[in-house]
Amino acid sequence: MLVVLDDVWQKKAAREFMHLVPNGVFIITTRLKDVGLMLGDPELVPELDSETGLRLLTDIAPKAVAFDAEGASNLVSAVYGLPLALVLIGKYLRRESADGDPDRMASAFQIVAEAGQRLELNPSEEDGSRSLAEIIEISFTALRSDEARRALLALSIFRPKPDTFSKEIALRVAEAEPAVLYDLSDIGLIEHYGQGEYTMHRVIAEYARTKLPLTESQNLHHKALDYYSRKLQQDIDDNPVAYLGWYRYEQTDWQATKDAWLYHLAHTGNAVTGVLAFLRVYFDAFWWWGYYQRFPFC
Repeated sequence: MLVVLDDVWQKKAAREFMHLVPNGVFIITTRLKDVGLMLGDPELVPELDSETGLRLLTDIAPKAVAFDAEGASNLVSAVYGLPLALVLIGKYLRRESADGDPDRMASAFQIVAEAGQRLELNPSEEDGSRSLAEIIEISFTALRSDEARRALLALSIFRPKPDTFSKEIALRVAEAEPAVLYDLSDIGLIEHYGQGEYTMHRVIAEYARTKLPLTESQNLHHKALDYYSRKLQQDIDDNPVAYLGWYRYEQTDWQATKDAWLYHLAHTGNAVTGVLAFLRVYFDAFWWWGYYQRFPFC
């Protein structure tokens, strides 16, 4: 007999149930790493790639995908291939496309294109199903401390997956201990990406940002901005010769740091400063690469 135990939280309860079916074969899903390790050989279920995600959406809501294939493809990208999100979106689009009304389908695509609306989608309320926000809320509430919950909200200011953030800046921005990051990782709210890098899924980041007041978000971006400002200044200090300093525009590490600096600057609430900083970087890079390549117009 094949038995599926979905969203298991307690090892003891799962084992007691498994003993009731001594000859059964079990598939167990859980959000907790330690539960997976104790109950069998765990297998991490990855996000779906674009093609597979679109195929899943097509299987659930064929009329809607046929109506707006590009919009459906954009939705797969927007939730970064998260199967649960695609199932909920698909059920909603299936319901809204049932009568084939183009205006209704267009409106449905507009609704699910908005992050806040996607989080609250619950197309099958009558059968006790939950929205994405409610599902993530369970993990959020299950965190061991308020410090961990505050840290999750703080880390949501970073660019979501596939981008990453370092453990160093995470601890600085969240003002937390490493154990807090480990708790968030163990419950699946952030992922360890190797070599001290972490990432947060786009859907989880969208959820966390709904709980983060604007002023607090801007203050957190200021912390990140200060961190990257110091890194950029350190690069200047290490390369004091002005002309040689221009070579940093050729360095991928410097480019990534400058890009992160611009991103956080743009979210501090000072739009004018952000635009001016972007233009300065753009024109400096244009001059350097134009001069270096000897383009005719330089």
